[in-house]
Amino acid sequence: MTAEAAHAGAEATAASKESELLSRDLAMQATAVKYDLDVKTDRMRSTRQLVRLFFHLLKLVEIDLFVEAGAKDAASSRRARRLLGDVRVVAFEANPYTYQKFEGDNHRTGIEYLNLAATDTPGPVTFNVLRDDDGLPRSDGQSSILKRNRGRDTERGFEEVTVEGVRLDDFFAGQTFERAAVWMDVEGACKFVLGGASDLLSKTAVLIIEVEDRSYWGDDHWLRERVVSHLYDAGLVPVARDFEYEHQYNIVFVRASLMRSHPRLRLALTRFTSLAYGARGIQPPSPSPQPQPQVLSSRRMPEVVRRSRARIKGWLRAQDRA
Repeated sequence: MTAEAAHAGAEATAASKESELLSRDLAMQATAVKYDLDVKTDRMRSTRQLVRLFFHLLKLVEIDLFVEAGAKDAASSRRARRLLGDVRVVAFEANPYTYQKFEGDNHRTGIEYLNLAATDTPGPVTFNVLRDDDGLPRSDGQSSILKRNRGRDTERGFEEVTVEGVRLDDFFAGQTFERAAVWMDVEGACKFVLGGASDLLSKTAVLIIEVEDRSYWGDDHWLRERVVSHLYDAGLVPVARDFEYEHQYNIVFVRASLMRSHPRLRLALTRFTSLAYGARGIQPPSPSPQPQPQVLSSRRMPEVVRRSRARIKGWLRAQDRA
């Protein structure tokens, strides 16, 4: 094959990929018809339904490893433990203040809750913890390896802490598992987490990830298009999304080979796009009531007759006078 032919083939492949991802993106956007995006409760409902879909898919494909990156309180890991039973569950939380807050509760559930930053380079990394109104480090899920560069939260500044970083591929190297599920909410740091997880992604059946359409975290912030492209190259295709915020939302990915061979999985995705999925009593509009003809009751009949006779008599008297 000549260099020109190889170049032309690469361009055709890239164009085909771009076309497929655009089609999938438009199809996912179309599911907004189920929600009123001007209403916050409807947007939050879209998120609850997407999470419900994610966990339903995990049960269908029978995973044996659940990984949560950016775990915060590890609520998703605890849900996985309840729903999936005897499955290994590992949750990574880099913020040491958040980790200290939830460590005890999570260890009692049998979850491997770890104060490690999932990244692409092993060793110590700087983690930027947002401050609260009193200037104290926040123990929530809003901080990141990156420094947020817009929003009121940034006005209070950051506390820089050193955390041990680990590549997910290194952490799970040599460990036996067939199919993994990944929950990723890492506040803009997808570039680093995904960069250290190629082997894990090759065994991932279902993944949910928070993405952004607008840059909040500087030059190293991968926006939705870059994240989706990277996961597509790893064999994962986007199948559903929510509408949590205008420029920030979550997308569910499924391994392409499972999409072709798993009819129950395809059925679950079809139902997700229908109004029947989690509908809030959606009913067709009731027809307008038609006016009914008035029927005189037997009790009113004599009174009507009396008045009619009185009008007739009055008319006859007027004729006599004339």
